[in-house]
Amino acid sequence: MTITMKKNSRLSKSRQFILLEMVFFLHTGIIGAVYTLYLLSLGLSLFEANAISAIFNIAAIVFEVPSGAMCDSIGKRKTSLFAGVTLFLAMLCFLSSVNILVTVMGQVFWGLSYALESGTIEAWFVNDGALKGNELDRVFAASSKIQSVIMIVGSFIGSWLADYSLKFIWLIPCISSVCFIIMVLKFVEDKKEIQPKSSILSLYKTSIKYIKIGGSLIVKNQRITYLYIFVTLMGFISSPLMIFWSVYLKQIDSGFSYMYLSVIWVFIQVSIIIGNQILEIIGKYIKRKKILMVTFLIFGLSILFMNIKNGVMVVIVLICIQEIVWTMICSIQRGLLNDYIDDQTRTTMISFSSLFNAIGKISASVLFGFLADSFSILFAWTISGVLSLFTIWFVHIMYKKLD
Repeated sequence: MTITMKKNSRLSKSRQFILLEMVFFLHTGIIGAVYTLYLLSLGLSLFEANAISAIFNIAAIVFEVPSGAMCDSIGKRKTSLFAGVTLFLAMLCFLSSVNILVTVMGQVFWGLSYALESGTIEAWFVNDGALKGNELDRVFAASSKIQSVIMIVGSFIGSWLADYSLKFIWLIPCISSVCFIIMVLKFVEDKKEIQPKSSILSLYKTSIKYIKIGGSLIVKNQRITYLYIFVTLMGFISSPLMIFWSVYLKQIDSGFSYMYLSVIWVFIQVSIIIGNQILEIIGKYIKRKKILMVTFLIFGLSILFMNIKNGVMVVIVLICIQEIVWTMICSIQRGLLNDYIDDQTRTTMISFSSLFNAIGKISASVLFGFLADSFSILFAWTISGVLSLFTIWFVHIMYKKLD
């Protein structure tokens, strides 16, 4: 009877975690297809729109680790509530968009909300220790799969609202952020007691303490060191896929329309669903190490194959294959990291993970952008394929340390 109750409790919490992530990221599906058009409708040039969009990424990186430390200090419930409130404020700024300053403020709130959410809901879900190993991977895969479905549905809703007014795309995100706050109040509770009256100074000191602990662990604990190198490599290798796919397709076929690109975007979301579905099934029978080595092999070879066959349909298929296996890699990485960090500093360590991944992506964007300008997009993309094959060896070495 007790075992059955525990199993039901695990299932219930897994569903709550998936629901919380789904509602928090619902806005990305609604605005995804028309977000740039919204910025341009404010009278911005493409350069200005990209510059304002960059504020989101900068804010997310700046607040990433401090927000994780804050969560470990004041608790996951309060931090999740702050994430919901700042997300609502961001969506409200975009909805009103009185002037550019309000839009910039919205970007800051938006980046802060992502930094606050990053790892907080995940740490709340993982910290009871009920799920480990492949079980965690399957839950993360299920969450990602459902988010992809929501992204596809949301894109059609967002496009429909945009026909009336581009400002209307922010209405549902405002509502969904309020729903997220209500769900946090209902679902999220902290197991450990948090001091109710913490001054800003004491909170700052405690946050600095957690950041120092996290940094020390990364440097001194070889297992953690290898995991964070792995996370950085992932950010570096995946960058060309994220930034080049649409540009490369238009390059090899000048007649390629934006409508086709939007359809391919749907194919990519379906590929993400397929990747997570595959992981949910094979994760029950095959160990992580083998899955990681095979997926990195497929990812690398599919990129190298683009040098042999460069027809539009072939490239689309290869991009979808890369999305399928990369989705599997990302879900495994989330579960793997959570198995080797403790409950007390979990949110801080997950925030460090996001930071390291972002560093990998930013440095790759600079390097691969330079290589693409100097040589070609395919040359830069091929380098990431070679690095993917190198990562197979790194995974083998990493598991020697983990075991």
